Amino acid sequence: MTTTIQAQYLDLQGVWHRLQKIPNHEYPLELLNIQGKGCAETSFVISKSGTVKNIIINNTDPKRYGRQLQTATRQLVRKWHWPEQEQATNLTMRFDYCFDKDVTRDEIISHCIKQSKQLCS
Repeated sequence: MTTTIQAQYLDLQGVWHRLQKIPNHEYPLELLNIQGKGCAETSFVISKSGTVKNIIINNTDPKRYGRQLQTATRQLVRKWHWPEQEQATNLTMRFDYCFDKDVTRDEIISHCIKQSKQLCS
C-alpha cells in the first residue's frame, strides 16, 4: 500500500502554498484501518516557545471520515516540531491524506496533489 500526506499553508493574501515535506509523520493508523482518505483544513496558534494551541478543524471531506480526519490532523499538528519564534503566529493549513493499493509513490503523490486542488468542505 502506498500512502502520502500533502500539506499546504495559507498566506496572509489568501494563497495556498504546498510544503515539500512534512517532518516526522506517518500515515495515520486510524485512517488506514477504515481505508480512509480525504482532507482536513485546520487553524491553530504556534506560541513563542513553539507549542501548538487552539487547534480548530475548519473543514473535512468526506464527512463520513470526519472524526478520523480530525483526530489524525490534531495529532499531526501536535507532533510537528515547531521552532521558537519572536511572537505567536496564527496558521491555517490543509492536509490531504491519500493512499492506494496498486500505485507507485510518484502516482500517489500526483493523485494527492490533484485532490488538494479540490475544495475541502
